[in-house]
Amino acid sequence: AAGPAADSGRVALPRPLGLFVGRTRYDLRASYATRGEAVYLYDLRGGLPDSILTADSRDRLRTLFQAVVPSVGERAISLPALTLVTEPTTLFDTLYVKAAFDSAGVWSLNSPLTPLFKPLRLALRPVVLPTDRLHTAAYGLVGKRASYEGGAWSADGAELTFATKNLGRYALLPDTVAPKARLVKKNAREVRFTISDNLSGIAGWRCEVGGQWLLLHYEYKTATLYSERLDPAVPLRGAIRLTVKDAMGNETIVEGEI
Repeated sequence: AAGPAADSGRVALPRPLGLFVGRTRYDLRASYATRGEAVYLYDLRGGLPDSILTADSRDRLRTLFQAVVPSVGERAISLPALTLVTEPTTLFDTLYVKAAFDSAGVWSLNSPLTPLFKPLRLALRPVVLPTDRLHTAAYGLVGKRASYEGGAWSADGAELTFATKNLGRYALLPDTVAPKARLVKKNAREVRFTISDNLSGIAGWRCEVGGQWLLLHYEYKTATLYSERLDPAVPLRGAIRLTVKDAMGNETIVEGEI
């Protein structure tokens, strides 16, 4: 007969989960368990669960599933806080939409690990409208970092629409701070500047020396602009004027003299 030692490798499966799809409850058994953790597998094609009840809890855990978007054709899904629109080439596979909007003004849509073949369009509808829509745009949030997504406001100012290939978390943030720029080198052969921006990112620049346009290249590793003379035989002389703009139209001007 098998004794205790023969069963020592077995892990007892926990009680089933209560899975709620609409008004129907299903008991979902654990598929397997390892090191005290149980794994439950469920095919979402059987219906989107709206909540889960664990064996040791009285409160349901909301799943945030909202809709199913097939990978073929154009689809528009309108939810209370957002609308998403996919094109025929947007998705690799069926998208099971998980979406939420919290009290901190952050939208969540699936996961950054969800791949898209082409961008989808998102329209975000804030509860409290920003006071300065001209300088407010959509940003993707990853940890403490905000990445500019942009967007255009509707005529009534109720929603902001943008295209993105990055799912995850979003917020509408204002940017009224001009970029920083500093002249770090100047002589008859070359001028150099360092530039940076706090949020929306550098959108463009223009440099003139002696009233003439000067070509500048950007070095990403050092955030440096450096000049290239179209005619190396002509030295740089005169007033220096650099204009730098960020994605929200904030502008900085740096001036100097050679």
